[in-house]
Amino acid sequence: MADRKDKRIPNAVRLIIVIAVAASIMITALNGWSGVYQLVGLRDNIDSKNSLTASFFSVGCGDCCIISSAGKHILIDAGESSSKDSALHYIHQNGIDRIDLAVITHFDSDHCNNFLNILNEIKVDRLVTSYAFDGDDSGTGIIAAALKSGVAVEYMGAGDKTEVGNVGITVLSPSEIYSAENDNSLVLRLEAFGRSMLFMADCGTKAEQDIVNSCDNLKCDILKVSHHGSGKNTGEEFLQRAMPEYAVVSVGINSYGLPSVETISRLEASGARVLRTDKSGKVSFEISEKEIKVKTDY
Repeated sequence: MADRKDKRIPNAVRLIIVIAVAASIMITALNGWSGVYQLVGLRDNIDSKNSLTASFFSVGCGDCCIISSAGKHILIDAGESSSKDSALHYIHQNGIDRIDLAVITHFDSDHCNNFLNILNEIKVDRLVTSYAFDGDDSGTGIIAAALKSGVAVEYMGAGDKTEVGNVGITVLSPSEIYSAENDNSLVLRLEAFGRSMLFMADCGTKAEQDIVNSCDNLKCDILKVSHHGSGKNTGEEFLQRAMPEYAVVSVGINSYGLPSVETISRLEASGARVLRTDKSGKVSFEISEKEIKVKTDY
């Protein structure tokens, strides 16, 4: 009589099955891969009701930041189209499926071109830009695409306010239509959990001085430095009023000498800890009433 073949499952295969089942249970318990990413430190704590996460991406000489709290998400500028992998990777890694508010501070390509890539990937509810928008082709095309996708488009200036979940937003500038295009950038003050951030976009000297003259409270915990650290901006009077604990300079390889040595010196003299995306990669803050935690790529 022929020997019967042993149909038992080899131990190695059993181990693989057990690991696969355990991994499946863990992924389900952690609300999918985004929960796994958070467990191993690859995902930011974007869903907490008691804190806010602000991530400034390394997008060369451009600006792009995503702010998250309690499952709500704000995009402030989007960088060049060539920087799409940075923001979109973060969006997918963190399980973000909707931008509640997108802000394009102005329509220079290094602030806006990647917005269409993001718009093609996920839902955007609202888009806010400067009331001083001059109707250039780039901005007109982006606004048209946003409207076609069902995005509510709004134009704001100094004194306007809005909120997204836990985050209150006040527009500090522009207060008028300036002759210098960079001065027409939206400048924002964000407040949450007793903390504040200033986003200076590419604000120039005239608008910066008007902000100093007109705003009672410029004190901030985090400053997004104007125009990639240009030497003409972020003056001593402004810094004496703002007194930031952290200053983020969004900058990359360039032929313009950015950031300016003088601007970095002024920031350091003010007591701010300077964080540059060209040196640190993505810069992330987790902000709560208790503390501010900082994490960088390197």
